[in-house]
Amino acid sequence: AAGGVIDVQSGTILLNGNGISAGGTFLVAGNARLDFNGSQTLTGTYTGSGYGTVAISGGTYTGDETTQFSFPSPLFEWTGGTLTGTFTNTGLMTIAGTGIRFLSGTLNNSGIILHKDTGVLAFISGILNNESSGEYDFTGDGAFRWWSGSQGLINNDGLLRKSGGLGESNFSGQGSLTMLNNTGTVEVSSGTLNVNGPDTQIDSGTLTAGTWIANDGTLSLNANITTNDASLILAGSSGNIPAISNLTTNHGSFTIENGAAFTASAAFTNQGILTLGAGGAMNVSGDFSQGTGAMLKFAIGGPSTGGNFGTLTVSGNASLAGGLELKLADGYGPQTGNSYTVATYSSRSGAFGEETGLTPFFTSDLSPAALVINAIGTASDLSVSTVSSPGALSLGESATLTYTVTNLSGRAATAPWKDSVYVSTDTTWDDSDILVGSSMVPDDLAVGASYNGSVDLVIPSIPNNRYFLLVVADSDGMVPDIDRMNNYATTASTIEIVATRLRVI
Repeated sequence: AAGGVIDVQSGTILLNGNGISAGGTFLVAGNARLDFNGSQTLTGTYTGSGYGTVAISGGTYTGDETTQFSFPSPLFEWTGGTLTGTFTNTGLMTIAGTGIRFLSGTLNNSGIILHKDTGVLAFISGILNNESSGEYDFTGDGAFRWWSGSQGLINNDGLLRKSGGLGESNFSGQGSLTMLNNTGTVEVSSGTLNVNGPDTQIDSGTLTAGTWIANDGTLSLNANITTNDASLILAGSSGNIPAISNLTTNHGSFTIENGAAFTASAAFTNQGILTLGAGGAMNVSGDFSQGTGAMLKFAIGGPSTGGNFGTLTVSGNASLAGGLELKLADGYGPQTGNSYTVATYSSRSGAFGEETGLTPFFTSDLSPAALVINAIGTASDLSVSTVSSPGALSLGESATLTYTVTNLSGRAATAPWKDSVYVSTDTTWDDSDILVGSSMVPDDLAVGASYNGSVDLVIPSIPNNRYFLLVVADSDGMVPDIDRMNNYATTASTIEIVATRLRVI
């Protein structure tokens, strides 16, 4: 076939023959299926639409440099069979099921590949190139496996991550393990991503390149790392990279944040950028030293009593040089009198050659035993009030919601920032709320001043329920603010979803 259209309205069409196909468009309705399970040569571009499934479930398919999968979500699945030759995915591909599918050629990904369930992608002299715009995501506990032939190779220049599954996704094999070449980002935010095959970025204990993130998950590498020349990020209370437990030197970027903690078991030297983000803690069992070209960064994301700021604890001497940088996080702003002990040590030598980010709110106090950041200014306090109801409207119809924002104290709020409106089942702003409109605020707001804002919104098709309309001033947290809890307010009453209209009750 050459560039034709296949329309599947119901049931299953099974394509299990041989031959050559030069592209095509597949229209597959919900609950319908188009199943490839033969031996064919595929060239050209394959795309489609619908809520059914286009699946490669078996057989052998040979591609070339023109062969491209460009399917929208959630149409295209690879559940079995073998890909050989060259294929490129520019849309969304799902690797689904508990079985094994084989790659004996090259798969280039500049789109999104979701590796669901516990199935295996097995390499028979295969190469996976995850390009700079590509995303390969283990949403379950699937795995890579070397099967036969030359060693499997994964070149990651984009994002390779594990975002789902509480178990392990690994790089395993039969004698030889799949090799990873990471010049992009490897991230785990659930379970364990076990890179137990060779890693070209680890050279004699030095991590040489790439970005490696453990965000409330475990990233397991195949060798101990004592020197970092790459980018390392520990985030969340369970973020862990066991291979860096003996890390002694940072030449690259090392970030610890959002409840993560790291203990250096011996002396530690920072010759790069060390960032202790809000809620991040580093403990050094020995001396700490920082070179003249290095930078030590601390982030403050809440009141000093809440512990949401970065800390460095050194049991020995702190030898200081280079730069100190302070930044505010999570939209937080301090109040005069707040004090943050961000570093402690048994003794100190040297001092920072440059300090940035302190003004206009802070000064630093570098003593023989501690580094303390003191607040000498109070930030703005944006407060939302008088949220109007747009009245009844049809689903999909545009409407305008009005509200008032006042800067209660501190200093002038510096524009620009964004105000947003959400649909919410309660009066608390959280991740479950649905964004329905936003508006930019172009002008500064003096202390004691107010503005009357308005946001054009469209209510989407959502489940029948009663909802509040919730207004959030500075929804992106661009303005330092002493009290984020009064940055949002809701309509006084809920709105009810009915068949064709919303009405206030």
